Amino acid sequence: MKRVGYVVILIAMFVVTVAYFAIPTRMELVSTPPSEFLQARAEWDAKRREAEARLARAYWDCALVTVQWKYPPGVNLPEKPPAEFQVNARVLADALKSAPQSRDRYWQSLRKVWGLRQSWREVRVWDYGWLKKPFEFWREAIDTNR
Repeated sequence: MKRVGYVVILIAMFVVTVAYFAIPTRMELVSTPPSEFLQARAEWDAKRREAEARLARAYWDCALVTVQWKYPPGVNLPEKPPAEFQVNARVLADALKSAPQSRDRYWQSLRKVWGLRQSWREVRVWDYGWLKKPFEFWREAIDTNR
């Protein structure tokens, strides 16, 4: 009886291990921008540094939401920022006033850090789409027979 328990445990461990390694991974930008992305200058006063930090964070969040899904890791980003690379001008009005060319500056910063390993993390993706495939096959087979 003990032997059956060990066999069941070994089989379960094997199935879990295979399932874990069978789950695909993808690369995502890290949630906190790398230090190379931030553009603070020593001559700026505290108010300007704070505004610039908020602006940098907003552009990084924009990259998280839009840019990373449009361009894969390791590719060279285009010279000009895409239309989606925008921040909310109403929320960051004071920061944008102090740095009117911030969009282009932060796009160039993003281009610099895009290829850095510390800008990315590997994430396992739980995709259950494969469970639907047999059902889709039968649904298509039934539809074509009609």
